[in-house]
Amino acid sequence: MNGVINLLKPPGMTSFQAASFVHRLTGLKTGHGGTLDPEAAGVLPILAGRATKLFDYIVEGQKVYVAGLQFGVLTDTQDAQGKVIGRSSVLPDRQAIEQALPAFEGDIMQTPPMYSAIKKDGKRLYTLARQGVEVKREARQVRVEKIDYLFEESDGCTLRIVCGKGVYIRTLLVDIASFLGALGIMRYLIREQVGNFHINQALSPKELETLANLYPDGQGWLRNPDDYLNYPKVQVKEESQKKFKNGVPLTKEDLFSFPKEDTLVSMYLQDQFFAIGQAKDLQIKTLVRYQL
Repeated sequence: MNGVINLLKPPGMTSFQAASFVHRLTGLKTGHGGTLDPEAAGVLPILAGRATKLFDYIVEGQKVYVAGLQFGVLTDTQDAQGKVIGRSSVLPDRQAIEQALPAFEGDIMQTPPMYSAIKKDGKRLYTLARQGVEVKREARQVRVEKIDYLFEESDGCTLRIVCGKGVYIRTLLVDIASFLGALGIMRYLIREQVGNFHINQALSPKELETLANLYPDGQGWLRNPDDYLNYPKVQVKEESQKKFKNGVPLTKEDLFSFPKEDTLVSMYLQDQFFAIGQAKDLQIKTLVRYQL
């Protein structure tokens, strides 16, 4: 068995624990796409078996979050689970918040939080933070496509954020509060989408366990990786399969159709997804092989 799972991660489960849970169900090597904070919930792509080779391709694309911004307090972790390190009576109203949001859309600079998995001199920042050590972090350019104000809460609001990779939502909310002259934290976080993984199609651990017991061959819950790729599909002719399997670049004579230049493609042989390739210089070169 090999494939991909759209897991609905519950609060209280780490991303590593989620991948380990799938490993116990399948016995396969597993990995997760896009770490979610332990107390966050939502879409967590899990790759199993040979699908782990496709990590960089499957989890690319935009991410969508729903996040609660709570004003009046600041914690060392920038969320509701941390130690309180500041308080404020400033509670910005809806108009002020909505006027501030465009300043955080587009390409912005963001300094990663200490409580993050980024490494500094071989050590995770969160490990240093738990030891009471704070180190200088360089601001990085990230992209936030859009922030929508959803509704007001008694001491804050709920926002929907569409962004690219590398955005720390906790830090984004803290920075929005600071921009408004207030203190703030992330009260909760739900990830609704990662690329082609959507929350309305995600399986909870309980649902996944039930399906795995009913269908141990993976039917209905271990999906074809190409279901989550947006690349054009190219079919390799049967007479060219040896050439393809040996890693020899293919030409238009080997295919039923040839894609545009500089295009990533999903490569199929006899209607089975085999690899991801790239069309360049009138050839298609295999970038990563899924099937053996």
